[in-house]
Amino acid sequence: MVLHVKSASSNPAGLLTFSDRQSAVSVQTNGSLQLWQFLVTLLDDPANGHFITWTGRGMEFKLIEPEEVARRWGLQKNRPAMNYDKLSRSLRYYYEKGIMQKVAGERSVYEFVCKPEVLVTMTFTDSQRPNVKPDPDALPSSEDHTPL
Repeated sequence: MVLHVKSASSNPAGLLTFSDRQSAVSVQTNGSLQLWQFLVTLLDDPANGHFITWTGRGMEFKLIEPEEVARRWGLQKNRPAMNYDKLSRSLRYYYEKGIMQKVAGERSVYEFVCKPEVLVTMTFTDSQRPNVKPDPDALPSSEDHTPL
């Protein structure tokens, strides 16, 4: 599947639009979970709020524990040496693609230039929503087991 993302400068509101036109930038998903998809999936789960959360200002989000987010991304991609330095390098790739940007003057705060729910909707059907690998070090939640 290919997601077509137009340049943010083409939209006066600053939001990305999606189009099948040749002038669009193509982001290949190839069945592999992309970093931005992984972040949206983490942000979508309130149980992750202690290490990644929405700031409440538009589409901004904060990596409260950037190394934890990087560690989980490393688990997802089978890259145990993943750290925040490497993850942030990957995030910078999205700046030029018009998917997200760094919020100036704030540490570990980023903003989706387009709406992540639109990105997810364009990339996945409900039955294809990404499955993030569980953290093997996490304690089971009360939802994970049945009372005796």
